[in-house]
Amino acid sequence: MAEFAHNNRSHSSTGLFPFFINLGRHPNTGKEVGGTKEKVLSVDEFLEGMSRVRKGVELALKRTNKTIKQKFNTHKRDRHEFGIGDLVWVDGTHYNTDRPS
Repeated sequence: MAEFAHNNRSHSSTGLFPFFINLGRHPNTGKEVGGTKEKVLSVDEFLEGMSRVRKGVELALKRTNKTIKQKFNTHKRDRHEFGIGDLVWVDGTHYNTDRPS
C-alpha cells in the first residue's frame, strides 16, 4: 500500500508520477466507475509519448542534480591533505584489538 501511494504521487524532481514514467499511464485506483475515458493510443503514438516523457524526466533530473551540486558546493570545504609523518587523531572505537581498553 505504501509503495503504491509513493508511486502514485508527483515526484518533486520531475513533477511526474513514477508509475506514469515507467508505464506511460496512471494506475487504476478503483475510483473510476464505468472504465476510464483515456484515449487508446497506437503503438507508435505510445512509444513517441514515452520517449518524450523519458527525455523530459532526464532533463529534469539533470537540472535537479545541478541544483543539488551547487547547493552542496557552497558549503563544501577543501580537503586537508595529510603528509607522511603528520600526527593525526584516530577514533579507535570500531577497531577490535586484544589490548585492554
